[in-house]
Order: sequence, then structure tokens, then C-alpha cells
Amino acid sequence: MSFPVDGQTKHVKCNTVSKSPATGQDAHDHDVILEIDYEHKIEGYSEQQVNKSELITLLNVVKGDYYARMKETVPSLHWTKLAEAIQKAEAIVQKSTASEDEVNTAYYDLGQKKTYVDFCIIAQSTQASVATDLAMDFNDAKYSQQSRDKAKAFVEEKNKLVGELLKQTDFSVDAGHALLEELRNYYLELRYDVSTLESLLSQAKEKLNHQTYTKDSLDHLREAVIEAEDYVQKAKASRKVSDDRAKYQDNLQTALQKSSGKKGTGNPSQPINTTTLEQKNYRSTNSNY
Repeated sequence: MSFPVDGQTKHVKCNTVSKSPATGQDAHDHDVILEIDYEHKIEGYSEQQVNKSELITLLNVVKGDYYARMKETVPSLHWTKLAEAIQKAEAIVQKSTASEDEVNTAYYDLGQKKTYVDFCIIAQSTQASVATDLAMDFNDAKYSQQSRDKAKAFVEEKNKLVGELLKQTDFSVDAGHALLEELRNYYLELRYDVSTLESLLSQAKEKLNHQTYTKDSLDHLREAVIEAEDYVQKAKASRKVSDDRAKYQDNLQTALQKSSGKKGTGNPSQPINTTTLEQKNYRSTNSNY
């Protein structure tokens, strides 16, 4: 029996199956501990042997149970390349006269192929997770249909790019991870459906432009309109807003109810003042505006 050593390990535990015809014993497990004697070298040993411990450790990792379980998630191209790198590294470990350059080259090549395989595993996991999340979001009516279609098309495009990347023997893993991050952020394409809020805004503007109210009811309704319009603009521009649609819908409905049937000093011919909140706040803090 032979196995590679790293020049430092002193003992190796082996599990053997023993059976002695002389004693009539049945086969049974037998643990033995081998002591490595570096003082009495055998033929083929060289004092110039380089340290292969890191290469051996890397080999143990890629040949472990984790990668065996993940094999089915890795494209055959990259799994085959990893298997070839493993064979080359094992040959270097067994070669007693291997140079430092040979060991380093084997280590780098095996590590590179492992990096590609690791990315393949992450890519498959990310795509599966995004597919599940997108399916839920696509059926969620709180988002506009247009934005849901856009998010779906976005995911399809990024998945296609990932697939093309994995067909390459060598590729930029950093670029691949950036692509996966874009894929995870597909939800930024979504927008809340503000059609109901826009309908209420239209009703409110109609009342403000064609009816007269008491000053209080007019001011209250105009304020509700300004705030709702400000939210609608933000909700259409970005997904990074809170879902406050119900809040602004309630505000508008309350203002509309309070204004109903209350005639007074409002001017029906005066169009609604749609000054935005930002403009209004600026004017209130700058007296010379």
C-alpha cells in the first residue's frame, strides 16, 4: 500500500478488514495506526520534494461528498474540466520528483476549475430561487400588469445571458456574479398598481374644477390631491417605495366625502393647483420665492 505524505504527518489511521484462517476467525474490521518514519527513507524519496499539502487538501475538498451531490447541477463541460484537473493533480501528488512549478500549476488549475464549478452551483441555485419568487410576484395584483411583464422579460434576458456564459470554457467569474446580482434584483422592475388611486385623483380634480366648496373643504381636498399625486409619481418611478396606496386612497375618499354638497367660496372656473409637495415645501421655507 502506498499513499502520498506531506512531510509533517506522523501517524495515519487505516481501517482494514482482517480474517485469519489459522484461527478460524470471520472477517472483521480492524483499525491500525501507521507511523511514518521520515528518518529511514525508502527508494524514490527525495529531500528536494516540495510541499504538496495545499494541493492534497484541495483534492480532498473537490472529491468530497458535497461536490458529488452537486454534480447534476453542473453543466457537463465544467464537470468534465474539473475531473480532468483532478486527475492531473493526483498524478502530481504521486510523482515524487514533481517540481514546485508543477505543484503550483496543478494547484492553480484545480482551483480555477473548482471556481467555475462553484459558480455553476450558485447560478443554478439563484435561478431556481428567482423563478420561485417571480412566479409569486407575477400573480400578485398589487403590481401593475405592465411591470410584471417587464420583470418577467428581464429575468428571461438575464437567464439567457447566464446560460451563454456557462457555455464558455473560460469566463470572468466576477462578471458572472454581477449578472446573478442583477437577476436577484429583478423585483426593481416591478411597480405598484396605482390605477385605483389615479381614478380617485381624476374624480377629485373634476370636483375641484367644476364645483364650489367651503374654503376648509376645498383646502382639504386639494391637499389630499397634492399628496396622492406625489406618491403616484414616486410609485411609477421606482419600486423602492412603501405600499402606501391604501393610505392615500383613504385620504382622497375622506376628502371627497367631506366636500360633497358643501358649496361656498370656491371658484368653479379656477383649475386645481397641482403644486407638488417638494415645490410647496420649498416655497414655505423661502419667503422670497
